[in-house]
Amino acid sequence: MAVQARVPVDLREKAQRAAAALGVAMGAYLEQLMLRDQLDDGGRPTWAPDFLAEHPEFSDTQEPLSDADSASQELLLSA
Repeated sequence: MAVQARVPVDLREKAQRAAAALGVAMGAYLEQLMLRDQLDDGGRPTWAPDFLAEHPEFSDTQEPLSDADSASQELLLSA
């Protein structure tokens, strides 16, 4: 399954450098990041409280974007 997200160019380049240094494709690198992401008892990443405190425009009660909403905002990370 393709994973798409809008990220700043510098973060995409950082991920590409990390994948290259590891000798794997971007997809394998991102898969490992997702697999290794620690979740709390509610299923949220353990870093969620810090992220939400630093980014008040998001809230932990906000509905996630639907596939239709996010489709127009996507950028292939491997591009």
